[in-house]
Amino acid sequence: MRRATPAIAEGRVDIPSDWHTDTLDGRRVEFWGVLSARVAVTLFIAARLVALFLRLGTVIFLLTVE
Repeated sequence: MRRATPAIAEGRVDIPSDWHTDTLDGRRVEFWGVLSARVAVTLFIAARLVALFLRLGTVIFLLTVE
């Protein structure tokens, strides 16, 4: 790390523009990464809730049927 920091600061290392958040490409990659993570988490939570409601419905149905 001590050798890489001066090289990056002096511009001797080529860092791709999509790794920087101060470039248009970097902001675009960050936006889509955050958006896809949020959508994935939302879908996961929705699937867990649907599974919970289905289980509760099954239990209630089985308890009411003679």
